[in-house]
Amino acid sequence: MTRPAMASMDEITPILDEFTRAYARLTGRGGMRGILLIDQDAKVIAKNSMFCLKKPWDMGGIGAALYGVSKQASLYFNSAGMERISIVFDNLKFFVKCIGKVPLDDGKPSREVLFVILSEKHVKEGLVIIQMRKFAPKILEAIHKSSGTTKLLGLDERSVKSYLLGLGA
Repeated sequence: MTRPAMASMDEITPILDEFTRAYARLTGRGGMRGILLIDQDAKVIAKNSMFCLKKPWDMGGIGAALYGVSKQASLYFNSAGMERISIVFDNLKFFVKCIGKVPLDDGKPSREVLFVILSEKHVKEGLVIIQMRKFAPKILEAIHKSSGTTKLLGLDERSVKSYLLGLGA
């Protein structure tokens, strides 16, 4: 099976790295441990080049699960969709934000794209959220231009399994 995500990472990873550098310039310190773009089913679209965890799909799975739970909560509470999720641990912060939908060909439903960040606890939450909003249009534009990304987003579960096994996951 071909690897449709390789082109997307080449095009999107620099934007995620730019996000990290922009945050560091604004605050004078870093703190981003891992940045992912995933769809609502946890397919990893791209990761930043300094991603420090061994398995990005595990972090993507957590982000997608939290997003799914938030969608259920919004239905239960009869409220608008989730704006973002932030979880604070003893030494880490975890952010999930839906940045938009990507339409697919062949009559398949659009895929929601999630921005998922794991950071050190000291990061400024408000600034991270503002930066996520600022970078979302650039990311979505890169996704729309990448046929590899739209192919990855259109894979069914069986094809995703084959794709991951091909990566050695």
